[in-house]
Amino acid sequence: MTELHERLGEDRAAMMALPPMLPDPAWRETKRLGRDHWVRIGTCDYSVHPRAIGRRVEIRMDLDEVVVTCGGDEVARHPRSWARHRTITDPAHELARR
Repeated sequence: MTELHERLGEDRAAMMALPPMLPDPAWRETKRLGRDHWVRIGTCDYSVHPRAIGRRVEIRMDLDEVVVTCGGDEVARHPRSWARHRTITDPAHELARR
């Protein structure tokens, strides 16, 4: 057991320090929002406010949520779905579409 502790100590001494600010691990993509006002991430579709139709949107997805912005304005925020082939709709987006 002491040999293991010695090796762990050597490994820790050889490791670099973490940077003061960790990088953002989120996945990002930019695309033009189609007429149907949905973005597909993996196998799931997430609604986006229809005012962004035809414009370029920036999508940021991490383990917990999906955020879509257009020109710096947030046009969608959804909890990320880990289920397959789901459609996630914000009622406000549906109302605005009508």
